[in-house]
Amino acid sequence: MNRDPERFVWRNGTMVMNIAHFGTNPEKKLIEQAQARELMEEIYSVPFESQAVVADLLAKENEHLAPYMFYEAVKSGHAEVTKAIRESGRVALHEASPSHYEHLVWQYEQGRSDDVVGLSEEERTEGLRNWLKEIPGRGQDLLFHAAVKGAKDIILRLLEIGIVPGSEEAAKWLMPLHAACSNGHLECAKLLVQSGMNINCRDEFGGTPLMRAAVGGQTEIVRWLLENGARPHFRESREGKYNALEYGSGKDVEIVRLLLDACGWSPFALMAAASFGQVQSFELIAQAASFPDPPASTVDKEFWNTLSAEQRDAVVGSIDRGGAGGSCVILKYLLSFVPKELVGATPVKEAIDKSLRRAAHEDHADVVRLLLDACIEGHEDSRAQQRQVDELLIDAAAANALETAKVLLDKYGANVNYRCQTTQTTTLYNATRNNHARMIELLANQYQADIQQASGKFANGPTALWLAVDNQHELAARALLACGGPIESISLSVVDGQTTRVFVSIENARRAPVRITTAMNPAWDIEGSDERFLCLEYPEGWPGGVSQRKSDVELKDDRDIKAAEVDGFVVV
Repeated sequence: MNRDPERFVWRNGTMVMNIAHFGTNPEKKLIEQAQARELMEEIYSVPFESQAVVADLLAKENEHLAPYMFYEAVKSGHAEVTKAIRESGRVALHEASPSHYEHLVWQYEQGRSDDVVGLSEEERTEGLRNWLKEIPGRGQDLLFHAAVKGAKDIILRLLEIGIVPGSEEAAKWLMPLHAACSNGHLECAKLLVQSGMNINCRDEFGGTPLMRAAVGGQTEIVRWLLENGARPHFRESREGKYNALEYGSGKDVEIVRLLLDACGWSPFALMAAASFGQVQSFELIAQAASFPDPPASTVDKEFWNTLSAEQRDAVVGSIDRGGAGGSCVILKYLLSFVPKELVGATPVKEAIDKSLRRAAHEDHADVVRLLLDACIEGHEDSRAQQRQVDELLIDAAAANALETAKVLLDKYGANVNYRCQTTQTTTLYNATRNNHARMIELLANQYQADIQQASGKFANGPTALWLAVDNQHELAARALLACGGPIESISLSVVDGQTTRVFVSIENARRAPVRITTAMNPAWDIEGSDERFLCLEYPEGWPGGVSQRKSDVELKDDRDIKAAEVDGFVVV
């Protein structure tokens, strides 16, 4: 690699900036960034015509802060100030990669848009003129940005100077009317329609302003659009082909009232209401669908078959989506149509399984309880039931769904140490992979999850702590160390209650060892090193309490033990 060895160093499997090159104080960068912001405030405090001169002067006087000043100017979009700092000779852009440079340009243009939109009304005309002069051909971008922000006066000025919204040269994703409607800016929407924009114009997905207002939950704009000629029955051109009602059913119930008669009910509209837990909207759509009242007694297949195919699809699809919405009211209603013998059969079983995972992901513990009880009634295979509960716990651990995890462990007897047979992952593995410290503490402390347990092909493979270090998840690593580790070795120089900094390192080797030391190993800086580490500070002293990793014999389970290799030969 052609990189300056002083400026770059190999750390944790990648080439990174060498902090030592810029100073040994870890707070130095943050302090300099703060100082640069103070200098930028000083620049902006002087009259506009003097800002470039002051910027040049301060950049030269504070050479070490000039790069930070440049980035602040880029982000804020101040053209003359950015140019002055760049030309001060204290900022070397040639060191940036092409992608980095493109990102700078993008940041600059975004900053300029924010800058113009954020100006006072008196300053906007001049600021707008300067913006268009500086970045020609971007009038459509600024028009769209102004519509997003609700800057009606900027839209008016752009229209006055000849920018035509939604013209042929405008990109389909730059549709200001859609942006105004989605973000609730009614006056901007009115102005754009008055300028000649088609109230039913389509964006890149074939969506109309009415669809975007509906999905944004903008009730008043939906009402205004309908009163002024918006077509509610239009559908998108992309996959799904949803209409405005199907987009708006998960939002305000008044949107459903406005659109239901014109659009008519559909399974997708019912699913949307269920997926957002909108009980009133769901009830309105179900009423329009003319669902029969389920009998007081247990339903049977004969009753299920009285539903139309469209109604049955709506029930199954809404059960599938309903877990995310978290409404037991909606799901109880839907399940009341399903005979017990169909709960364990396709497609209802698949819908309930998906709904359970959605509910677990959102930590809707009551819904998980409701759906699991329905599954248990419809299941005869107790082993399949237990596997479903155990795998749901793995999902809950990944989502940090604490209440759901408690329900699964306490009521349904989930195995806290269950290992998924397809992925060879455990509850602790999934909590660690997503850096969920509270879930780790719950599983390991309250429910005694086995911190020694490995994930993967071998019984003596990587532990959750190894994974935390490998993924650079400090919160998870601290939680696991507090729960006992485990570790392969700890340096004698680590003293309980006294050592304030430790290095927790891992190796991609047999037993996936985790080690704790008080100093960095020089080998970690060698390019190509497989070792990764975390540097952890303990101001009150190392708490101790970590346990030794068990021997291979103790770790043996239904999986093999990974053997050592010496000179290419396996050593058992």
